[in-house]
Amino acid sequence: MSRTRRREAAAAGGIEVVWPGKYDARGRRVRPRVEAASLQPSEHHGASPPAHDNLLVHGDNLAVLQALLAQHRGAVDLVYMDPPFATGTAFELALPVHVPGAGASTLRTPAFDDRWPSGAAFLDMLAPRLERIHALLAPHGSLYVHVDPTRAHAVKLLLDEIFGADAFQREIVWRIGWVSGFKTRARNWIRNHDTILFYARDPARLRFHKVYVPHPPGYVRRKGTPGRVDGIAIDDVWNAGAADLALSGADALDSIQIKSFSREKTGYATQKNASLLRRILAASSAPGELVLDPFCGAGTTAAVALAMGRRFLAIDRGAAAIQLARARLLREQPQASWSLLQTEPPIELPLQCTRTGGGVVVRTPADAPGPAVALQLEPGRDVTRVRVLSVALGPAVDAAAAQQVAAGADPLLELGVAWDADPAAPYRADTLRLATAEAAIDRELLGPARARGCAIVQLVDLDFRRVQLVVHWQRQARTLTVRGTMRVAAASLHAAAPQPARTLSPRAGSRGASRRA
Repeated sequence: MSRTRRREAAAAGGIEVVWPGKYDARGRRVRPRVEAASLQPSEHHGASPPAHDNLLVHGDNLAVLQALLAQHRGAVDLVYMDPPFATGTAFELALPVHVPGAGASTLRTPAFDDRWPSGAAFLDMLAPRLERIHALLAPHGSLYVHVDPTRAHAVKLLLDEIFGADAFQREIVWRIGWVSGFKTRARNWIRNHDTILFYARDPARLRFHKVYVPHPPGYVRRKGTPGRVDGIAIDDVWNAGAADLALSGADALDSIQIKSFSREKTGYATQKNASLLRRILAASSAPGELVLDPFCGAGTTAAVALAMGRRFLAIDRGAAAIQLARARLLREQPQASWSLLQTEPPIELPLQCTRTGGGVVVRTPADAPGPAVALQLEPGRDVTRVRVLSVALGPAVDAAAAQQVAAGADPLLELGVAWDADPAAPYRADTLRLATAEAAIDRELLGPARARGCAIVQLVDLDFRRVQLVVHWQRQARTLTVRGTMRVAAASLHAAAPQPARTLSPRAGSRGASRRA
């Protein structure tokens, strides 16, 4: 740390956290060069697609946060972030899949790698993201940073440096739940909590809506009179007092990760409770306000925001996380309007078309990235029929996904079609089917009869690769002409590739600086 920087920190009365690589040999702050991502609409859902919010973005959150500054600087009301904890663990996704004749099976595949070469690399990743979040927050805005006790001290010092020590509001202790099994073997006090650091963008302008939990049945005050408010004011220790412990069902605060039969679980290893997010959103946002989650994981924040009438911005670079978040929004909020954005243009290749019977078989090229797909198009007089004939994952695929398919699992996680589609516009499904552990996806799609038209068939395979087949056809007399293009979401192909530690990930992993909720 340079003498000049030490003097500046002392004059400000603050404490600075310093790590190897933060300053160069001449004492100058080293900052990554960040180019704003190009945010490209990929698909729309709902009746009226939003222009600048209700966005799920597939990409590196540092470049995306930089891009969001153009439209949202000083406009975000609440940020909840659940970044990597530097746990030294490679986390898995446990996804239920359907195997015909055998019922449900579980696909275990990498979710994200939280192994960092050093604590310095972890802080080096976090600092530029927090700086941009500070710029995005409205003057009255709030920030909640969810970490565990092993990194909370360093993260708090970093937040004090970026936001100012007076911006710190509370350290919330979230008791995870009951302790049993493997955790109890530690020869130490058993760890049973996470830490949530609560900061204000400007403490003098902070908006906060006090939240209560209900009084127990029959509660009266010492004087024998009813309570003056609707419940007990929530303190900064959650899921430990009698009122919190009395909560049940969807309101309970025990981590869903310790509940074997929670219907809320998506299989994402670090997914957080919707009840936790509802509490935070209720206290620090209002209906219509904008909530940002830069490490969105399985999409809890986005789903809760929509359910509570808030707008959202959610970012992740993991293909598995994006697919789980997409599927969750589609299932839980089927009427909601939101958009998926990607930061790279799709890879496009011509389709191979072969005339057969009353239709045409369309195939992806043999050397194409992504799955090998064949479908049959039959434009009839009463209906246009599309049938997916085969889906093969291909050689460059996660071994666990390949094993599940070899055992008979359905390789499709999603299948949809947009009829009368505009290839230049974002995809908007007319029919959409999501996989379940109980049944395979019906592969036949029926649409309006057209002598000529364009349909976009979108599918997601068991390796989370998102592919569109854009098919144009025209029938004149007895002649049927078909041409088509394959589009592959580029980010879904290299989700497990190594990334530079300075800007993204610690080591080769599927998420890097993406994470958790």
